[in-house]
Amino acid sequence: MDENARKKRINDVIYKITGAKEARQGQVEAVYRLVHQQKDTVLVAATGYGKSAVLYAFSALTILTTVQIVPLTKLGENQRDDITRAVPSSKPVWINKPERLE
Repeated sequence: MDENARKKRINDVIYKITGAKEARQGQVEAVYRLVHQQKDTVLVAATGYGKSAVLYAFSALTILTTVQIVPLTKLGENQRDDITRAVPSSKPVWINKPERLE
């Protein structure tokens, strides 16, 4: 599969996850770097840009374990619920305290 086909596949996965008509170029590039080039990647973007879609797409396109550190409890719960809906084959685990798994 060539680079354009891979990026189209990434776009399709992000579309399925977000429902957006088309993925943002930065989202596609970030996922491409992570999945196909296996490079460390930092995506800095404004609230509402779709950074979470990058995480979800990576999870959907690989069999790797994904760890997300979230500073706010409610945000973490929402992220867990969102990824459960967006990537049905995923098995997210939310750890909110050292002694509890939900």
